[in-house]
Amino acid sequence: MRKTAIFVEGQTELIFVREYLLRYFNWQVDILCRKLLSDGKMESAEFDYLLPNAERHYQIINVGGDTIVLRRLLQREKALLKTGYDKIIGLRDMFTEIYVQLSKSIDPKVTQHIIDTFDKTIKAKADSPDKISFHFAIMETEAWLLGLPEVLNKVNKKLDAKLMLKTIGFDIKKDDPETAFFQPSKSLGQLFGAVGESYKKKKRDIERIMGHCTKTDIEELLNKPVCQQFNHFHNAVTHN
Repeated sequence: MRKTAIFVEGQTELIFVREYLLRYFNWQVDILCRKLLSDGKMESAEFDYLLPNAERHYQIINVGGDTIVLRRLLQREKALLKTGYDKIIGLRDMFTEIYVQLSKSIDPKVTQHIIDTFDKTIKAKADSPDKISFHFAIMETEAWLLGLPEVLNKVNKKLDAKLMLKTIGFDIKKDDPETAFFQPSKSLGQLFGAVGESYKKKKRDIERIMGHCTKTDIEELLNKPVCQQFNHFHNAVTHN
């Protein structure tokens, strides 16, 4: 059994990763979901999917904050590797208060600087940096949801290409959500608001969207020339 630990910043990311894994692997995967408390203790989240004989096992760990994902990952690296984990992955949004202080729009130089800083920290502080990879949703996980317009249309038929262009200026045939939206969650909220609904990063919001997602939808996103950070994350999560 291949064992991978994935550290995420919050509940939205935990649910997204869990549902993506279940669908991509056709539910033939073992998943533990945990919440890491500030005192270092772990508690169960409510999203486990247990399949003990699966070829792949994932533990998804919600650390409860974007700025502490890497720190929590490094703190638990030794324990995870000692208990048989083959790979440790970090995932968080690029959009933070620090980013906003550095730039009021998406700036490739700022983005790359942050990525390079994290890579240097891992190489300097990790015991086994070759077994760790860190990834960013640019600028938020919601950019990847906007990269799934067919899924959004299944959630509500009014959420079509015409409405997306009119409401948030998103041309699904030309635009890359990772470069089009500085705060994708806000844009996604505006889009749902246009049809009398809401998106507020709540449990029910992300579950509703991912509940309509299929493996085919995921594969189509992977084959598009957009959301390349999702491709990088996917490759790290699925490759041996």
